[in-house]
Amino acid sequence: MDLDDDVLAAARSIAAARNQTMGKVVSDLVRQSLATRIKQTPSGIPLLPRRPGVIVTTELIDKLREEEDL
Repeated sequence: MDLDDDVLAAARSIAAARNQTMGKVVSDLVRQSLATRIKQTPSGIPLLPRRPGVIVTTELIDKLREEEDL
């Protein structure tokens, strides 16, 4: 992995402060960044990431609503 000098320095600093390895710190930071990539519509409703093979239909929504009522 090739990190810019400033990013490397920040990761080293965080790792030292947390008493963690740089690998752990970088992994945690990347996970946090990926988690915040949920897109939002103009109404503010978050859009979930696409899942291959899953097509949302009215029938699927009705089925989920019925299961919720049980």
